[in-house]
Amino acid sequence: MNSLRIRDVAHFSHDYDPFIPPAPCAFTEGIDPLPLHKDFTTPEAFRSFWKRERERSHWIFDSEKHSRVWYNYESPLGSLPVATIKVTGRPPQYDWSIKHLCRFSGVAKKQSEHGQRDSVRQNCPVFIRIQKLRGEERVRIEYHWLHSHDTDPVFHSAYPRGRNEQKWIESMVKDGRNWRSIREKLTLASSQITTANPEDPRPKSLLIRYDDVRSAMYRHRTLAYKKNYDVSLSVKLWMDTIRKEGGKSLFDEDVAKLDGKNYMIAWSSSFQIKIMQDNANIA
Repeated sequence: MNSLRIRDVAHFSHDYDPFIPPAPCAFTEGIDPLPLHKDFTTPEAFRSFWKRERERSHWIFDSEKHSRVWYNYESPLGSLPVATIKVTGRPPQYDWSIKHLCRFSGVAKKQSEHGQRDSVRQNCPVFIRIQKLRGEERVRIEYHWLHSHDTDPVFHSAYPRGRNEQKWIESMVKDGRNWRSIREKLTLASSQITTANPEDPRPKSLLIRYDDVRSAMYRHRTLAYKKNYDVSLSVKLWMDTIRKEGGKSLFDEDVAKLDGKNYMIAWSSSFQIKIMQDNANIA
């Protein structure tokens, strides 16, 4: 089980294909145990199980104790999911533990008069806890799998896209695709689906809309211009870049240190300096 990486236990699938219909639920109410407790002794068996479940439903990460140390939105997907906190007292039972909730968990928010859809939070009790037993080649799950809401993809169409679809759209945008080229892929897939059995599950690619792609393109452009999440530091890094490229810039450190929000800057890019040098009459 040491071959498992963060991408194998994350709440979204890194190789998600929205054109493949989601697998049906493998559990039957009244027959299968609830919650389901199961041990996996091979990485392949666990990967196969969790890939199916995290692509079938929408999940969110629930920070529990040590999991927040090694798993967050900036964690390298190829790193090991190993707890790094020193524990005193009785030795821990697990090398690592992580919990994911159904996206529709939590108390429903009160809707305003102008609300156009229901709250995403609908008190769904579904969650899964994944734990690596210490000193053993086993991964144990505790899976509360029975949703309190409709699980058909059509139900999800009324809500923002899930993390799987968002990651796929982001990968398309990073590859330089715009809405037109993405729409061509979606249209081609849709035309192939119309000839299939109408009773077959529909892929989630049919739920992707223009607004989803537009939002991803906006986020991509915004991140491209942001050198650091700290606004003041990001501005300072841009001033440094201008100087390295032959321009002139000023970043007042003293003003920035006052409260971390205000700063004083001035700059002239290299091409602006060249224009002024070539046109001495410019005031």
